[in-house]
Amino acid sequence: MDYSQLGQFLAAGRWQEADEYTWLVMLIVVDREAEGWLRLEDIENFPCADLQTIDQLWTEYSGGRFGFNVQRQILSSLENNYMDFCDRVGWRQW
Repeated sequence: MDYSQLGQFLAAGRWQEADEYTWLVMLIVVDREAEGWLRLEDIENFPCADLQTIDQLWTEYSGGRFGFNVQRQILSSLENNYMDFCDRVGWRQW
């Protein structure tokens, strides 16, 4: 997978476009673009190299504010409370 477009969005600070592109890339990697969503098995079997690349790009270009590992740390700090996590990262708006 070519991640240069993702890197360009991130380098320009175009976070929403980078987020949308990340989702598209993830769907392409597991051949679920037509469905538009991931199954649990897709997530469990997502290629590590691709996951690491996406995480590295997000972490690098955001100065450590965004990325999968950042999210994992936040979730862990909230004792794995998913609802609190969603509130913290802004996924749930009231």
